[in-house]
Amino acid sequence: MREIVVGKIEHRSARSTDALEHFRAVQESYSEIVEYLPDFLGMNKWTIERHEQYLSRLGGSTSGVRNYFFFYEGQLVGSGHLKPGAWNYSGELLYWVRTGWDGLGIGMHIADTMSKHAHKHLGYRFVIIETDKENLGSRRIAEKSGFNLAMVYGHIDHLGRNRNMAVWVREAPMTKMAARFDSSYQFDPVSLFLPLRYRSATDQIISAYMKPESSGGSPTS
Repeated sequence: MREIVVGKIEHRSARSTDALEHFRAVQESYSEIVEYLPDFLGMNKWTIERHEQYLSRLGGSTSGVRNYFFFYEGQLVGSGHLKPGAWNYSGELLYWVRTGWDGLGIGMHIADTMSKHAHKHLGYRFVIIETDKENLGSRRIAEKSGFNLAMVYGHIDHLGRNRNMAVWVREAPMTKMAARFDSSYQFDPVSLFLPLRYRSATDQIISAYMKPESSGGSPTS
């Protein structure tokens, strides 16, 4: 079994020069990742040039959004993406681990690193991970990374399947402390849920930001 030293994992913003390595990682991981991340639909058919266009946008920054690639000895082993969440004061974390690098603590490292960044630099009180209830790997990562299960709701996923989505929450240290004395700092999945109009507008902004600048369409096309 492969062994790594988690402390040697490095992370930084994505670059267009990562296109070949990103292409390889997607080819190796596509069948697993596309089950849960809709942005990967069709990405296995992308050319290197399209990966370059995608990464040049991904590596930029905009309000409340951060994207980082995680490397081990120069090899891309995973990625983390933070964006405004569907709950007030929250940021949603999406991440993936390259196939063949599972079970080595990389997912936990990504979740912990991105959560700390969200609290310290983006000011999010809560970090949200929404994952399929049957995704046991993500469940273990969430539990071991200090997330608590807040709710489960039914939905139709990007592949047209009726599924149950689990919502995991991790509070910022100051938020957790304040919640002891002020209930308004506690995560309430009902009262903090943002209006549909606001969430739709936010999703449109994020989608436009993530779209490659080409006639090929968005990452999910």
